Amino acid sequence: MKTEKLSTVDLLLNGRLMLSSSSSADKAIVELQRFEPEAALAVLNAIEEKRKTEKFICYWQPFPYQVDAITAFNEEAKIFAITGGNRSGKTELGAAIAMVWALGKEYFRDEPAWEWVRNLPAPEPPNNIWLVGLDFPTLRDVLWREKLRLGRTHPGFLPKDPKIVKRINESDYQVFFANGSIITGKSADSGREKFQGASVNLVWIDEECEVDVFDECYQRTVDCGGRILVTLTPLIDISSGVRTPWVYNLFEESKTGRSDVRFVSLSVLDNPVVSDEEKEKLKSKWAGHPEERARLYGEFVQRSGLVYPMW
Repeated sequence: MKTEKLSTVDLLLNGRLMLSSSSSADKAIVELQRFEPEAALAVLNAIEEKRKTEKFICYWQPFPYQVDAITAFNEEAKIFAITGGNRSGKTELGAAIAMVWALGKEYFRDEPAWEWVRNLPAPEPPNNIWLVGLDFPTLRDVLWREKLRLGRTHPGFLPKDPKIVKRINESDYQVFFANGSIITGKSADSGREKFQGASVNLVWIDEECEVDVFDECYQRTVDCGGRILVTLTPLIDISSGVRTPWVYNLFEESKTGRSDVRFVSLSVLDNPVVSDEEKEKLKSKWAGHPEERARLYGEFVQRSGLVYPMW
């Protein structure tokens, strides 16, 4: 049986060869010289587009309002909280930051994403990362499928490269990386007992869980100098929602001098993905409502004692 010999360019287009060495690059350049300039450019564009799909996280760029938030996550911050209304981009940003911990900053060097990655306080891998959703449907549909695996408005953040991602366990929401890092998805409603025992370099909590789960997550970071990343819409105050408003308490501590806790807020009105028409509808919907500042600007609101208008 005759075996077809594929060229270097064919291998690149099929994703079976990476330009990881100068010799591979030289061979590809020599073969591209066989093409007319327009055809060679088309090949290069096809290779680049394929790479963008398979390694989208290397190309993802935060919007200007998100860049300011990333800048605030420095070495001093043990707990970094991103507050924002729905569709403000807070969960997207949380997922991108979690991927930096998993892949390591060097993975991004010389890539378009390097500018926003370079100053994050991520340790070298291997790192243990937890993604914590309020419940299993949120973990599965938003954090796991939409942000990591499949994407929604763009490809998922998890690289589609067997040299980088060693194994994926869909049933347990785990990703095992070739560099030794592990991502594990967890549901806050499974109880604090499910959050005991491990040493974790980054815990990303999406939306406010009960304080006992947060406390267990915090303990998991102590021995390795890990960090807590929180993304949420700040609707919980001292007499509603969770039994103990630990996020609001941390916010108050940060205002009174606690330097290892950082809060940044994102506004849906700054998100260019949301149309101006939809932004106007949001402003109209929440105008005068007690949750207006939280829903639109990601600011804490005190709901205790307020009377809600009837809608």
